[in-house]
Amino acid sequence: MSKITSYSSDYQTFPTLFELESVGGKEVTVDFSAPELSSLGGLPPVLEYEKSSNRIIERIESCIKDPRRKPMVVHSKTEMLRQRIYQIMAGFEDADDCDRLCRDGILKMCAGWSASDEIDLASQPTMTRLENRLSRKELFDIGEAFIDDFISSYNSEPDSIIIDADDTNADTYGAQQLTLFNAYYGETPISAPTTSWTGQQNNRMASTSLRDLPGT
Repeated sequence: MSKITSYSSDYQTFPTLFELESVGGKEVTVDFSAPELSSLGGLPPVLEYEKSSNRIIERIESCIKDPRRKPMVVHSKTEMLRQRIYQIMAGFEDADDCDRLCRDGILKMCAGWSASDEIDLASQPTMTRLENRLSRKELFDIGEAFIDDFISSYNSEPDSIIIDADDTNADTYGAQQLTLFNAYYGETPISAPTTSWTGQQNNRMASTSLRDLPGT
């Protein structure tokens, strides 16, 4: 019996998962290091829909200024915004995930590159700088873009719209900036995003916003 104690990829080493029998007295080796493999196979259909029908990312991009000196720019505002949004869609909401997914072929496609392009996407420090420099006005304009997109999703004007607004706990771990204990959730969130949903059967998100400080 040949036991696979671990296997490695370009990014990390994984623990024991299974055992394989030897063949003809030779040990069986399992390799998952092919760079073209990706676990983000659900993103391409979303990408096609967004580019052909919705285009909400373009509207969000128009709300954000880019003060960087163009000769020094490696990753464009458009590329980073698309990378960040599609990472979140795939469940990788932390900026730290940028370092682990910077070579993912499907994420490259979502960011506007080809899967085979020899380029790394934006790293965590680069992405964090983009997020931290957003102004209040830019955040307000992004919120308005969500509302405009929500209103335009109706084929005809509805008789009424019931809005259900509630905050959502965004828990953190470790001594992160701007975190305060939230007594209601019993956790330490960085903020409590307030999300508004329609109360009708379609149950669509109308808007979402971040509070300046937790609990205020």
